[in-house]
Amino acid sequence: MYNFSIVHLPETHFMTPLSQTDAALTPAELVTDEILERLETGGSERLLGEISAEDQSTLAMLLPDMCQELRALRRITQALTRA
Repeated sequence: MYNFSIVHLPETHFMTPLSQTDAALTPAELVTDEILERLETGGSERLLGEISAEDQSTLAMLLPDMCQELRALRRITQALTRA
């Protein structure tokens, strides 16, 4: 897991490295429900098949972690259904 935090600036999200004394973030801390909801619903530009610059930057930073978490959940689900 990456040691990053989100610094909220007007209409932008930038990732900044945490100091070595900070603990690693959990998936829920790294990708909050608020961020997931915004990415899920999109805005008016999403209806046109476009992704806002803010969502593009968020996805560029967080998509690898989101995919990793989803794949882990799928492996758990698959293991539970086989048991």
